Amino acid sequence: MLVTKHRRYFRPFPTPQDSFRLASVKPFRFLYQDESGEVGRGQSHFIVGLLMVREREPLWAALKRARDRWHYANDLHFEKMSNLRQRVYEAVFEEVAKEQAFFRFEALAVSRAELDLAFVTHQRHLANNYFTKLLLEHRG
Repeated sequence: MLVTKHRRYFRPFPTPQDSFRLASVKPFRFLYQDESGEVGRGQSHFIVGLLMVREREPLWAALKRARDRWHYANDLHFEKMSNLRQRVYEAVFEEVAKEQAFFRFEALAVSRAELDLAFVTHQRHLANNYFTKLLLEHRG
């Protein structure tokens, strides 16, 4: 598919290069979703993140390498910070970046000022579901 300005042009048949590229890329097999905060409360933005993974093993190995380098066995939470945690987090990013062919991360940030949660006042999980659905439908 070629994209020119806002028009899409489809080739009737894939070229040999397209076939090779498509055959060599495995589909995303695992999806991990998380959100920051609670919709409409606390922070200025509500963020939904989606981690799409082709194969888990390379990412697990990258995390293990970073943890082993610093002898770190605690959970990885960015709420707490110390010099050691900062070094571990940096090592995790460095190691995971080496495996970028195996995953993709996308996020949706929604300004709290733009939200009207009147329709989900007592069921905020519905808003979480809605924003996750938007992210899935409109991902890159």
